[in-house]
Amino acid sequence: MSKNVSRRAMLAGIAATVPAAPAVVALTVNPESPDADLLALGVQLDRIAEEVHAQRTIDQASQDAFELKVEKITGIARRDVPAIDENDPSGYWEIRKAIAQDGTGIPDEDNPWNPIHDRLFPLAEDILSRKAQTIAGLAVQTRAVVLAAADVWEQETPEAIHERTFIEAVCRFVGVPIPAIQSPHDPIFAAIDAHRTALAALEADTSRLDEEDTPEALAKLDELHDAVSEAEERLIETKPSTMAGAKELSQYAAECEARDDGWTDARGIHRNIANAIETVRA
Repeated sequence: MSKNVSRRAMLAGIAATVPAAPAVVALTVNPESPDADLLALGVQLDRIAEEVHAQRTIDQASQDAFELKVEKITGIARRDVPAIDENDPSGYWEIRKAIAQDGTGIPDEDNPWNPIHDRLFPLAEDILSRKAQTIAGLAVQTRAVVLAAADVWEQETPEAIHERTFIEAVCRFVGVPIPAIQSPHDPIFAAIDAHRTALAALEADTSRLDEEDTPEALAKLDELHDAVSEAEERLIETKPSTMAGAKELSQYAAECEARDDGWTDARGIHRNIANAIETVRA
């Protein structure tokens, strides 16, 4: 984040410019528009946005290479990453930290983000210093916030969650894409997906296999039930390591309980949710 423009200042600026009612969105810079200057700045912002996306692609490739190295050394796939726990017997997080520190790194003065931020933050500050009078103008300001305050989608503090909830509401109002929220290191997401997949397969074939009533059909049915049991056991044993993961598990547990899917250890699920929330907040 820029030394000259804070995320909170950005939010204050955008909140003060929300029009009372939607207007027609301008697709090009109309010199007659009351937001002509703001729209022109939006064209400059789009050019920087292309550089931001290109650098993020490079960063993602580098991160993928790092994850592959960690997996090769630890023998633990990303989908099986243990929860962050100082008593973790696998030592995964200590090994991961050592691998990260072993890298040569990039000197601050050579960080490829520096020249991008040197242009992005002053431009965002200029954009947010103006009063938008149209939805198109507000959309430019919203894009500026999304680009300059991207770190809000990487944090799980109550403040960050509230801030991005507001930003996303404005994004929906003006038609600006909402950044994808990813939590690649929280193993609970993979555990939820595995359970959902196993449950869906069982529900899809149960009636058919019951009607067939053959040894092969019954064997297949047993196999599907076993898959669900294994997925549920993994779900119960997996502890969320982020607030987003705890929230997702809570919502998924409520969804399953509403369908009466027969949890064998619902108490264990809710205990994990509570422990995860306490751990993340600590």
